[in-house]
Amino acid sequence: MKHLAKIFRSALAPLLLALVAGGSSGCVGWGSSSLPARLTSAEKARLAQARLPLTVGVERYEAPAYSDSLRVALRSTKLFERVDDLERFATPPSLVARVDRRIYGSTAIPVYPLLTFGIIPMSVQETAGESFSLSPTDHPEHIVKSEYTYRGRTTLGWIALLDVFHPDRTVFPFDPEHSSRFRDRLKLSILEHEDALTH
Repeated sequence: MKHLAKIFRSALAPLLLALVAGGSSGCVGWGSSSLPARLTSAEKARLAQARLPLTVGVERYEAPAYSDSLRVALRSTKLFERVDDLERFATPPSLVARVDRRIYGSTAIPVYPLLTFGIIPMSVQETAGESFSLSPTDHPEHIVKSEYTYRGRTTLGWIALLDVFHPDRTVFPFDPEHSSRFRDRLKLSILEHEDALTH
């Protein structure tokens, strides 16, 4: 009985939100995306008390959407004392974060979902994540590169609604890059460079 209640709670909220948001989902119907891999017990233990006594200023990128995304992602890890746009610091932050390369999903046009109002689905493999560098403000030549990316299947069409019951997928409007799994994976990728960042 407890198991059924847990399934009901985990599936009902996304399903209700999906139905409410249906009017704004466009003529392709719905979309679903793969979540990052689950954490192992050892990885969870590594993250349990992880915290770096550093502040991070994110340098504005030529395409600001990428530096905005990086700022949001770094802040969501709760790993640093403060993460903000570089120009918002009155005194220099401990580290400057810079976007290294642009990571974006597929450029494929969803022809069949568009023409059939989502009845005929389309699936593509997409890459998600962040690629960036961190460097101390007093030693800008000391560059620490960090990256977390993963590839997963994105499905467009009404059939994607069935993925609301799949534990390793997320359904529109839920963005996998705002999931706890993505946040924790990004946090682990940064912690791989902990010694270089704190010494």
